[in-house]
Amino acid sequence: MPKKLLATTIITALAIEILSSMSIVNANFIPTRPEIQINYPTPSYTLDYQTNPVLLSFEVKMPPNAPSHFPEVNNISYSLDGQSAIVVNEVEKSENVHWFSGICTMYSASVMLDNLAVGDHTVTVFCQDSVGRDLSKTVDFTVTTLLVSNTLNQNTPASYGKVFGYSSDRIIAAIEIGIFLLAVALVSLVYFKKRKEKL
Repeated sequence: MPKKLLATTIITALAIEILSSMSIVNANFIPTRPEIQINYPTPSYTLDYQTNPVLLSFEVKMPPNAPSHFPEVNNISYSLDGQSAIVVNEVEKSENVHWFSGICTMYSASVMLDNLAVGDHTVTVFCQDSVGRDLSKTVDFTVTTLLVSNTLNQNTPASYGKVFGYSSDRIIAAIEIGIFLLAVALVSLVYFKKRKEKL
């Protein structure tokens, strides 16, 4: 088999193997409508203290309806396990936030959910914008007492799946892409070095 064909085969095999095992991150690359993103708790979140509070952290992203018109977000609230909605009063508003290929106005808030019973729970975030659109987002999570740990508390962001301001899913995806690019670079370096030696 010619060396050029061999190198191409190796690179293709590496690409297929790494890309097939990479985490898929869902994303809207051209935002056209508002979106609620619940950062914590994550669907796979488990808590090993019944009395330790669970962080509810979310963002509402509002793209413009026109080049310079950003609708306002009103009446942000959440409901735990189908109970009556609780209004969130402390909401931070950030304007001209980069959102993939565009910008948005972002509303962010954090709430501590205290004294949750052991078992499965559901939390839903609701809001309405100034043009009458209703938004909601739901996430399921579990509280368990199967584990014992003294290290989980609300002051350790990594415990909630976030490091340096980025979600753990995006960090893992970035690491996997980095490993893939490094592997391609090493294979290419070896191939071209051997080819140069032959010339």
